Amino acid sequence: MPQDDEGDDDEEDDDDEDEDDEDGSDDPGLRSPVQVGLRGADRRSSSPMLNREGPIGSRPGKVPGRDRSVASGGQEEEDAAKPEPYDNENGDGFLQPDLLMKALGFEAPSTRVYGWVEGALLLDPAAPRNHQTLPNSPSDLANRWQVPQAYLAIERVMKNVDSMDYGFRFDNLIGTDFVLFNDVRQLEKPFLSNGFGYTPTQWYADLHLPILTAGGLDLRFGQFISLAGYESAFAPGRPLRSTGLLFNYSHPFTNVGLLTTLNVSDQLQIFNAPVNGWDRLPSAQDQWGYMGGINWDSKDERTNLSLAYYAGPNQITRSLPRSPLPIAARQRSLRGRDRGQETTLISAVLSHDWNRRWTTVFEVDGGAETGIPVDSTTAGTVRNSTWYGAGNWILYTINDRWTGVVRSSLFRDQGGVRTGFNDTYFETALGLIYKPTPWFWIRPEIDYDGAIGAPPFETRHGRTNNEFFFGFDALFLF
Repeated sequence: MPQDDEGDDDEEDDDDEDEDDEDGSDDPGLRSPVQVGLRGADRRSSSPMLNREGPIGSRPGKVPGRDRSVASGGQEEEDAAKPEPYDNENGDGFLQPDLLMKALGFEAPSTRVYGWVEGALLLDPAAPRNHQTLPNSPSDLANRWQVPQAYLAIERVMKNVDSMDYGFRFDNLIGTDFVLFNDVRQLEKPFLSNGFGYTPTQWYADLHLPILTAGGLDLRFGQFISLAGYESAFAPGRPLRSTGLLFNYSHPFTNVGLLTTLNVSDQLQIFNAPVNGWDRLPSAQDQWGYMGGINWDSKDERTNLSLAYYAGPNQITRSLPRSPLPIAARQRSLRGRDRGQETTLISAVLSHDWNRRWTTVFEVDGGAETGIPVDSTTAGTVRNSTWYGAGNWILYTINDRWTGVVRSSLFRDQGGVRTGFNDTYFETALGLIYKPTPWFWIRPEIDYDGAIGAPPFETRHGRTNNEFFFGFDALFLF
């Protein structure tokens, strides 16, 4: 009967689709839970270079839309068109379950309020005397429970392309990670003895102008996450609790300035921005520099390339306030002496989805800085420095709930102004992402860090060139 023939055809189509899924030739929009670059994201999102903002947050659980191509109409088609309950992408390029918005009774407003709470534990058998496990960061305090990020974001993401539109964002971070992103002098000390502090991580206004290209021009003014690098400043936006060496030491966390995004096409965006150095607010002593970049997606959206460039004056190199490192520290007595410093940074990230299970990411950075004051008691004591490194990530989607992660990175600190030691560092991590629900994640990992030169890692008896530690975090997204 004709109806049976149609059913047979449907079964054959389903089989063909399954085969396509296995060999990686399925529709590029129907990818694994682990995503990188701008794939699957609004290209005018709050983080233009989403290689920093969305490696794993996208598509928790079942990939929305995977079965839509076989919907034949009627109720099936209507159900397929409905978004998953967690299919609500925020400005960072990863999906939020919007539990808070639903609790407040707002289903689809233009302005959204959302966030997450991250609890983390890092176990270091060496039991460092200062409880600090460098170069691991964030969540670098060993053998004690931490809340790195209790995060709340308020944002309006631009949606219109053919007409003017506006957006804004204001982020609030409470937790031990505040030391990484704090640029406000009055807020640089924790308000609790356990290292808890507060900082407004991002604050900016967006404007979309339908000019120059079909995609238009976007303007952003304020403080925003830097363009450089792959790993995210936001806990749900990176593969593991810990980060690699490049995120920790190679490039800035935030910039203040005017960022322009020219949407040349759906595949290509060009970024330009005058910025006020790295990780600092404007002041009378500081001069401005330039930051730019490009982001390119392949037509099948399986390959992404992003480049970021920074050049200009900068402040002296900073590290965590609780750090014992002798050089990489921002000292108030040196403020106003950074006019002779010039910093240059180039960062490149290449990612590729080999199929619906395998994703690889490769990052390479290189930087140089001149005229760095290193001694507050001796006028004219300066140092020049270069640093460079590479990082690699391999992500394997086991099923809808489990993803395996392998990370490795290498970093050379020539002169010691980034870490405090003239040394070559290397590290590797093996971990898992477990998502029993879209709003609750657990990420266990085991890490090894090594250094070739002087021993930089603290132990209970001194310093060493090698360290192992175990860690995990638990994330609640709302």
